[in-house]
Amino acid sequence: MGVAIMDGVGVLCFIVPGVIAYAVDFTSGTIYLPGTARQGMRPPLHDTGADLKAAGRDVADDLRTSGQAAAKELKSLGRDAAESIRTAVQGNAAP
Repeated sequence: MGVAIMDGVGVLCFIVPGVIAYAVDFTSGTIYLPGTARQGMRPPLHDTGADLKAAGRDVADDLRTSGQAAAKELKSLGRDAAESIRTAVQGNAAP
């Protein structure tokens, strides 16, 4: 009885996931089959540093824009809070 349970656990934990992995690899074309390998290497993602510099500038511009928007929002919230405090203080000061 114990051996059958251990066999069942082995099938569920190792065999089934392995079969699923093979099925996924074959259907997505990521498994190596003899005669299907590409010749040569893939070109690098960035041929020069210019692409990286451009990407860095884009990120910096996005951060600058979002930072300016956040600063405007904080100023607005600060003004609203100051006005609320001023109104509350004036309301408590009046008899």
